[in-house]
Amino acid sequence: MTDPDPTLAADEALDPIDPIDPTPRSGRASLRAQREAATEGLYTDLKVPEYDDVWLRLRPVDAPAVRKKMRKYEADKDAGLLKAYCELLIDACDGIFHVTESGKEIGVDPDAPDSWPRYDERLAAILELTEEESRSAIAVARAFHVKDGHIYGIAGKLMEFSGFARSEIEERMRGN
Repeated sequence: MTDPDPTLAADEALDPIDPIDPTPRSGRASLRAQREAATEGLYTDLKVPEYDDVWLRLRPVDAPAVRKKMRKYEADKDAGLLKAYCELLIDACDGIFHVTESGKEIGVDPDAPDSWPRYDERLAAILELTEEESRSAIAVARAFHVKDGHIYGIAGKLMEFSGFARSEIEERMRGN
């Protein structure tokens, strides 16, 4: 360490570095606050085809999760992509709900409208699925959606909401 410049007057000496003030003043702090606010309520509500006023609340999915699901089922040439998309919906789902005439969001479980079922045993019970139809979350998802094509469509919308380019979504749907 070098000695201070002796030509500086005592009142011109540099002050020691002050500790960092935690009050957000910088652009970085502002960006952090904006990001936290943006991600806090980051979800999309998608209408479920073939049902009257039934909606899915879905959180965004990330690229590693999509790739992991695709690799998990790549050997299943018949239903692998469908199973991968079911798992994406299952993982992203915050709940299944209705919107009342007054605009209130309530769960589709008539016995517990304040709690939203997901692709789980509650949804299986609401749908009165057999044990075979409800053997897994994927089976419940497939039973809930009237057509397998609806799963592809909703998964595509979820991936688009999550920031995937339309061309990338179409490529994944082709199995590439």
